[in-house]
Amino acid sequence: AAAISAIDLALWDLKGKALGQPVWRLLGGKVRDRVEVYVHVGGGDQDSIIRRSLERIREGWRYLRFSVTEAPGGRFDARLEVDRTIELLRAVRQAVGPDIELILDAHTRLEPPDAVRLGRTLEPVRLAFLEDPLRSEYPEGYRGLRRQLGVPLAAGEQYATKWAFRSLVEEDLVDFLRLDLCNVGGLTEAAKIAGWAELHQQRIVPHNPLSPISSAACLHFAIATENVCLVEAGRTDDAFLRDLFPTRPAFPPAAWPAPDAPGLGVELDDAALASHPFRDGSCPRFHRPDGSFTNW
Repeated sequence: AAAISAIDLALWDLKGKALGQPVWRLLGGKVRDRVEVYVHVGGGDQDSIIRRSLERIREGWRYLRFSVTEAPGGRFDARLEVDRTIELLRAVRQAVGPDIELILDAHTRLEPPDAVRLGRTLEPVRLAFLEDPLRSEYPEGYRGLRRQLGVPLAAGEQYATKWAFRSLVEEDLVDFLRLDLCNVGGLTEAAKIAGWAELHQQRIVPHNPLSPISSAACLHFAIATENVCLVEAGRTDDAFLRDLFPTRPAFPPAAWPAPDAPGLGVELDDAALASHPFRDGSCPRFHRPDGSFTNW
């Protein structure tokens, strides 16, 4: 799915450059001049999280994203972390006031009882949405959450085809679809999902923790797609990414403007690429207090 997505994005980029047009125009034209973007605040203790939240607000950000907390060393006790997360989000809301939008990502770590307790208790905090409270392999679990929660729900970042979104869309199980252009089949498949979701009055918030290529693709998609309401701010300011992609759209804080350059507006510096050899990475591994493994 990732390879197909990469090829699809490359073909849209090539077509735009061949025609001298930005990709958003090829997708149907501009429906907005800019798209709002949310930023990750990061982890740590409560005081440092609140401090960084206030710093992001001073930079101009209006949407802040937080994660369900976790203990050091990959230990994850859902009951305790739900309690800590509730305490954290209450404190953040008090610190930032009522006008800042808060997003909470549970990263598929919870089971239904803990997800229900978390969502119900945080309803007064007024989250913009609660993301991925349940395993992505279990979309049917959102039926129960939908009946028990008043908080908006978001899911879908791990889905690799439009078919995986079927129950979320057809049964109206979530409010926001978190499709990933680098995983779902590129812009071609994403446009199909967006049109399908529009009939169910579901909004699209593209998942985008990746490079300027992904960010540029999300930007063009958002500029041309009515029900995209927000984009995740990807990795755009790392020093090595600035070396690799000297030409790219503007990615200022809070909102990204429609780009004018042909294609996606991104150029790769091949010489810089050679100076940054590939390094394999791995995701964290979480375990419960009894030593058994649990989802990250």
